[in-house]
Amino acid sequence: TRTGLGDVSINALYKLFSSENEAKTKSHRFHGGLGIKLPTGEFDQANSNTVNPAFQLGTGSFDFTILGEYVFEYQKSGVNVMASYLIKTENERRYRFGNQTNLAAIAYRKVTISHWQMLPQMGVAAEFFESNYSRRSRVDDTSGRVVFARAGFDVSRKWINAGFSAMLPVAQYLNNGKVRAHERLSVHLNLIL
Repeated sequence: TRTGLGDVSINALYKLFSSENEAKTKSHRFHGGLGIKLPTGEFDQANSNTVNPAFQLGTGSFDFTILGEYVFEYQKSGVNVMASYLIKTENERRYRFGNQTNLAAIAYRKVTISHWQMLPQMGVAAEFFESNYSRRSRVDDTSGRVVFARAGFDVSRKWINAGFSAMLPVAQYLNNGKVRAHERLSVHLNLIL
């Protein structure tokens, strides 16, 4: 088991579409965006053939993300559906983790207390990993998929959002069954521009 700071990602979302009914009780929003992942986490070359990118602290490479998000809200409840595709690049050791697709669907309820918006949430998330490459040759048994049950809590005010989420694997097939995902805990801080 490895612990520590992982790679840092910076993502920007842009509101592409937004609509709400006249009573402002129902709305639809669609955001699109791009991101970059910086190699701030440790890359362990010795485990690169047996450890999936999600289980390394870092990949040792700059990677790029394409993001999409749809939000439907009715009164104080909502559903958020997200998709992202990570394009991985080769690191200085000529190792490239496989590209990755992430999907998530989350239901939430808004609770406002003194200008602070609280957002308890629960849902599912899935990750799909393509094969890794070492010196441009495909590395066997490095692709796979995992599905998580997810719960979390966000707090927002004006232009800042912070929160945490916990994820528990409920179905998985990683590295031809040789690797098992464990629970995850993540924290985030977002600035809304």
